[in-house]
Amino acid sequence: MPRKTACPVHGASHRSGWRPRQHPGHSKGDIEPAERCHPAPDYVPFDTSTQDCYLAMKKSLTNVLSGLKHLPDRTPAMAFEGDASEAFAEVAPYRDGAVYVSYYSGSSEWERHPNGDEVVMVLEGTTTVILLGNAGEERFSLVEQELIVIPKGVWHRFEGSDRLKVMTITPQPTEHSLDTPTT
Repeated sequence: MPRKTACPVHGASHRSGWRPRQHPGHSKGDIEPAERCHPAPDYVPFDTSTQDCYLAMKKSLTNVLSGLKHLPDRTPAMAFEGDASEAFAEVAPYRDGAVYVSYYSGSSEWERHPNGDEVVMVLEGTTTVILLGNAGEERFSLVEQELIVIPKGVWHRFEGSDRLKVMTITPQPTEHSLDTPTT
């Protein structure tokens, strides 16, 4: 059984409830060895006054995006039957979800996030984001350096994306639908 040891950066013992993706090198209940607490240079202590190990994270979007493979013909069905994982990456955990990037052309399935708003920012390329409300579909064309905040619980999808490099701040869970949902 692993021993609980103090973090060498700030001396605090870690709680066993940390999610592994929030704190690399640890799995739930396993906080040994302490020297793995802050293994990556992009993780630094954020608030040592509380004696909890909260981490600030610095990431290069250029580096993360360079590791993605362009998905040239994304279809809504791919969310249910295909593996397109080379075109998508998690950049960092954030609150109850994460910051993601992706690189594709084509269209996505319908999705919604019942626990919070989603921020969508186009880094390169173009897309149309379709929101489904009580009055029907509302379309928003986005180009490089534009963003949209999709309200909590609103069904939405991407259509006609052309070499889209997009960053999203996405709460979990995410619900998906191949067919147009009812609002």
